Amino acid sequence: MDFAAYISGLPGPKRGALYRSPWTCLAVFRNLPPLAQVYVMRLLFVPSPFPADFVDSWAAKGAASGHKAALSALRGLDVLTEERGRSRARAGQGRGRRATGQGPKGPVELSQLMRGDVPAAAASCCPSLEELGEWAVGQWEALQLYLLGSSRSPPQLPQLLRVRARTCEDGAAAGRRSLAVTQRSFHWLLQPGDRQLWAVLREYISGAEAASGDELAHTLSFLLQLGFRRVGQPCAWAELRPPEQRMAAHLAQLGVLAVFQGSAGAAGSGGALAARGGGAGGAAAAAAMDGGGAGSDAFVIVESNYRVYVYTRSPVTIAVLELFVKREALLPNLFVGAIRRDSILAALARGITADELVAYLSARPHPSIAARCPVVPEVVSDQIRLWEASMNRLQAHPAVLYENMESRQLYERAVAAARAAGTLQWEDGARMRFV
Repeated sequence: MDFAAYISGLPGPKRGALYRSPWTCLAVFRNLPPLAQVYVMRLLFVPSPFPADFVDSWAAKGAASGHKAALSALRGLDVLTEERGRSRARAGQGRGRRATGQGPKGPVELSQLMRGDVPAAAASCCPSLEELGEWAVGQWEALQLYLLGSSRSPPQLPQLLRVRARTCEDGAAAGRRSLAVTQRSFHWLLQPGDRQLWAVLREYISGAEAASGDELAHTLSFLLQLGFRRVGQPCAWAELRPPEQRMAAHLAQLGVLAVFQGSAGAAGSGGALAARGGGAGGAAAAAAMDGGGAGSDAFVIVESNYRVYVYTRSPVTIAVLELFVKREALLPNLFVGAIRRDSILAALARGITADELVAYLSARPHPSIAARCPVVPEVVSDQIRLWEASMNRLQAHPAVLYENMESRQLYERAVAAARAAGTLQWEDGARMRFV
């Protein structure tokens, strides 16, 4: 996701609402080209408005292309705006000062955050990085199992937040619906952990963008604030505004945030949040989930008799395998199953292709067969593709049967018109019927 391109593509009112947050301004500033950053620093203390050619006077000879690119970036992000008719430019100095940590309370908040300053009471009871990693993996596996249909309820909120924040609006309703894996969700499950998390966050941002400009501003501001925190750095729950507390509850369900109880001296309510992710959780998620998708911890053996052995302890990997492999036995570290026609056809009916199934089995070979080529026996891969081809032998198309015509003349005229239009599929002249 190109952050600068995303911001510049938003409508003007939504983009203006985003710049009310110093975190968004700082992120935009860091995504600017180096020369554009220099221009922002110079414009911070220039009285506004100023002549439109004022910034042009800064460009050295031979640097016209870089100067033009810098101005284009600033204007595309509304950091530099021009008033028509007066040929004068106006710079958003308030936005620029917030982006660089200037302005009321800006230097204090940003400097404390960059140094990692945390309340002593919160730091003393903050979970270790290992505990945060275990929490993240548990929540993320719960989400994957819910999407796979193996669990009837989404990831639960910690007990501390069940009475303090609202869960996802559609969580309870979705928990009562039966979910089915589609081709898109199967692709998502095979992605590395950091890409899975980013896909979920992008959907979350899209939902906020569709809701309102203020909702998008709150969402991006909070996610960017998490991105500027170091992994495991806590903050007091009472310091969060109500929209941020609601989003914190959502992110706790994803394992991006861990909630723990502080001592009596902790800020406010005694609850605190430990940010688990650099870049809104992406880097730490990859580290906590080993950077792999569903099945990255598995070792697969496929035999020519269609028997499948998978060494794994992951419930998510087992749930994915059961989409297209019939389970025969399950041991603490071993899944034993068989590839059958009905199990493969059920997976193909969801939109998953035969090549994707074969690729999934081939991507995680057991070391004892890793040197075998191909890893999946050809008799198995060919049979999976044949089962897919059998589903495409017949295709159904909507059609209309015309019968009980009032006269032979009407029937012949109707058939002639259908034949001329190229839509005649079948006719029975004796009974005056056609399709």
